[in-house]
Amino acid sequence: MRPLKDSSKNGHHGEADPQERNQKMKLLNNQNAGSKTVRNNRFKNSFTKKQMILGVALLTVFVLGLSGLYLGFKWHRYQQMAANEAIQLGQSVESQLHVEHVANLSGAAGDLDSPDYKMIKKSLIDLVAVTNPFHFAYLMEEKEGQIIFLVDSEPPDSPDYSPPGQVYDEADAVLWDVFDSGQTVLSQPSTDRWGTWISVLVPVNDPRSGETLAVFGLDYTAAEWNAKLWQKMVPDLIIVFVTWILFSALLYIAFQNHNIRKLAHKTALDEALYHNVFDQTPVGIAVVEDKSFLSQSQLGSANINPMFEKIVARTSADLEQLKWPEITHPDDLQEDLEKFDLFYRGEIPGYSMEKRFIRPDGSSVWTNMKIAPLRGLPYPHSMHLCLIDDISKRKATEAALKRALERTQSMINNHEAVMLLIEPESGQIIEANTAASHFYGYTKQELLSMTIQDINTLDKLALQALRMQVLNKGHKYFTFPHRLQSGAIRMVDVYSSPIDYDEQKVLFSIIFDVTEREEIAKQNEFLAYHDYLTGVYNRRYFEAEFKRRVDRGEFPIAILRGNIDAFKGFNVDYGHLEGDQLLVKIAQRIKARINDRDTLARIGGDDFAILVSGKHETEIRQYLDKLNHQTVNDFMNLEKYKRVDVSWGYGIQRNKKDPLDQIYDEAEAHMNNRKYYNQKSIRSKTIDVIMQTLFIKSEREKRHSERVGKLCEKTAEKLNLNKSQLDKVRVAGYLHDIGKIGIDEAILNKPGRLNPLEWEIMKLHPAKSAEILATTREYADIAEIVRSHHERYDGSGYPKGLTGSEIPLMARIIAISDAYDAMTEKRTYRDPLSKAAAVAELKKCAGTHFDPVWKRA
Repeated sequence: MRPLKDSSKNGHHGEADPQERNQKMKLLNNQNAGSKTVRNNRFKNSFTKKQMILGVALLTVFVLGLSGLYLGFKWHRYQQMAANEAIQLGQSVESQLHVEHVANLSGAAGDLDSPDYKMIKKSLIDLVAVTNPFHFAYLMEEKEGQIIFLVDSEPPDSPDYSPPGQVYDEADAVLWDVFDSGQTVLSQPSTDRWGTWISVLVPVNDPRSGETLAVFGLDYTAAEWNAKLWQKMVPDLIIVFVTWILFSALLYIAFQNHNIRKLAHKTALDEALYHNVFDQTPVGIAVVEDKSFLSQSQLGSANINPMFEKIVARTSADLEQLKWPEITHPDDLQEDLEKFDLFYRGEIPGYSMEKRFIRPDGSSVWTNMKIAPLRGLPYPHSMHLCLIDDISKRKATEAALKRALERTQSMINNHEAVMLLIEPESGQIIEANTAASHFYGYTKQELLSMTIQDINTLDKLALQALRMQVLNKGHKYFTFPHRLQSGAIRMVDVYSSPIDYDEQKVLFSIIFDVTEREEIAKQNEFLAYHDYLTGVYNRRYFEAEFKRRVDRGEFPIAILRGNIDAFKGFNVDYGHLEGDQLLVKIAQRIKARINDRDTLARIGGDDFAILVSGKHETEIRQYLDKLNHQTVNDFMNLEKYKRVDVSWGYGIQRNKKDPLDQIYDEAEAHMNNRKYYNQKSIRSKTIDVIMQTLFIKSEREKRHSERVGKLCEKTAEKLNLNKSQLDKVRVAGYLHDIGKIGIDEAILNKPGRLNPLEWEIMKLHPAKSAEILATTREYADIAEIVRSHHERYDGSGYPKGLTGSEIPLMARIIAISDAYDAMTEKRTYRDPLSKAAAVAELKKCAGTHFDPVWKRA
């Protein structure tokens, strides 16, 4: 590129050089040709890629289909083989049965004593015991339109045992068809009360009449049947798997070859793109080694782009003869050399600065320069990139703005009121007087480098909206929090108005300190709606907020009410000052555990309430459980707080007509009900007296009750019961033997085993316990739990003989806790069992005495 010349000195009077026009036309033609080639290549690549994807997809579908057909064939073959084996086995076993013995079975209870029944029973039991493929063997007979069991392979004590004459209600059409057709059948998987089975059904025919006397059945579990088929399929699955690995490897090789060809093509396109971007980018780019510009290098001849030549007004050939310090403005040279030295030594990864380059005519051009390392080359080098952008116009604008600011300074600098000039879009402070420096604690230079957002603590977007409002001659007076240099926050009144200033609109703001006025107003407002001791909201605010939520229709609205247990006693023991500190601690802990949208208030001496919107009753109960667990747990280890707890209740307003007092009462009633099961005390004086009387009669009963209560709580925790349920089952466990108050001390404290009469008397205590508890308001709802704690899962318990889920869950928890304690504690007539032995015994009895869930515990 030629050096820039004055057009008035040549004969063409501003016409373009013909050689330059030819170069431009050639560049334009190359660009058009390149664009067309790129479009053609894109179309070709897209077409080839679609063909390849389609081919791979079709080949994959073919191999997948072939694999599926192969595996399906093998599965069907193995299934047919297994069916034939099962039928042959069933027919073989049936042939060993004596028809006359089968004919002698009547399907009634009297068969149990029949020699024929016993012989066939023993044969079936032995058959199942020594033959692995199946689990059950049986004979069935059609009788009076029903199918009944004649004999099965289960021992009489097995839960799966079917006595003679038991009706098989689950009989399906396949079983009926065997009776009708007299043909051997292998059934499809079917499910009955014992599980899912595949059955071989063989008719037992009378050799004389040909009549079907019975059907002999062998049951295979469907799971084991399918498992054996899958075992046979393993070699075939391995064959298919290896085939797919080979197929995938071939696809991978094909794709790699395709990608290599594609990468080579892309490299050519990238090179063309690089040359176009390098030559046409509006940013000057030069490759530099140390302090020298390079026009030729290992990278080729494209080392200085046209824009760089234009900005510095020098050709690549000119620059190759110069070092960059020679064309750097003297005022910028020292800073540039210092930064370059750090960069060259590798102490910084690069740098940028605003600097001036000197042109051949002696003028200078302002640039924004960035020095960056040249990365990605496959060999070591000391080259780097120099990127420049012409910022002369911006610098001229900045100089004009500076002159305007100097004029404004002379106008407002000496005024005693705090004054600021603010650019409305960005919030930049463009002028500040001396009073502003004194007030905010910043020097004037510091203020002019800041925006109003650095001082005003409100949201940035909200401040911008207010500035635009003032600019449009809207609201002009505001009260804001402003942050001083010391970090202190001062409330200020701001009077702001748009003015014309150096051909632009700016905001002229006058500021007054009104912190004392605002603090007095804020203090009055705080005391009006907050509790003076704890700092949380008071009842006045709470009820006003309730009304606001009702008006907004935020239903359901719940009130969670909490009362500090034993607070009066705490005040008596430790004084009111300690009591006040306890209130503050509890308020702080409750506040830390509620959601941001919920409102906490102290509504009475030791009463707190939380307002919650939009939660259903199940969510409210979960909320209460969290509060019950966490409110005082973190300082319960201190001795003086051992008796302290917070009981919670809730009431829900489901529609606008429900009055506040009704919800308060509902929450209080629920709270009081929860107090009854709080572990800090027994709430009923009557129950307390009875229990103490019982404990006087038998010290052993006292220790037993306390241990069972704790065991019940721990067991319930393992079952993930909530806090309310934990408290209830613990109290029920503690009171489960309260009915023993009416039993003679001689029986309670008898050193040996009880005789039958004494045992019958002892068995009355669950019902007596329930009757006592049912008469109290506090514990009436655990009466049935206590009544059922000696019921057994199989129905052999007392007093009602309940079975399974008829027994309340908490009664089942008491039963196993009671049994565990009885086994692990010493008795005069036996030694205690070890914990492991006791647990083993409990698991052994799970399903009969106890809930089957304990077998998995």
